[in-house]
Amino acid sequence: MQSLKKTIGSIIKKHRKRQKLTQFELAEKIGVDPKYISRIETGVSSPSLTIVEKIFEILHINIKNLFENEPAELDKPTMISMINESLQSTSAKNVRVIKSFVDSIVEEF
Repeated sequence: MQSLKKTIGSIIKKHRKRQKLTQFELAEKIGVDPKYISRIETGVSSPSLTIVEKIFEILHINIKNLFENEPAELDKPTMISMINESLQSTSAKNVRVIKSFVDSIVEEF
């Protein structure tokens, strides 16, 4: 099973390549080191919510569409387990932000 970090990284890489941006160009747009983009795309580093938001905005990634197009082999219990695993390593502040984000998505569906 692929970790959430690797899943997010591969999504970012796919969208970056579709837009014909290099890691250097994307890094320049968000003000980070290009090596950091590489570490995000390979799942080595976990970007902050602020960085994810900037990347998604630049790459025009709609988070709602990502969930609608999720592969069938990732069932609900598996996804919940992956999310819980990721939440264990983040701050309480980030957990509150994520909860608000999830609540807003659930309301839309």
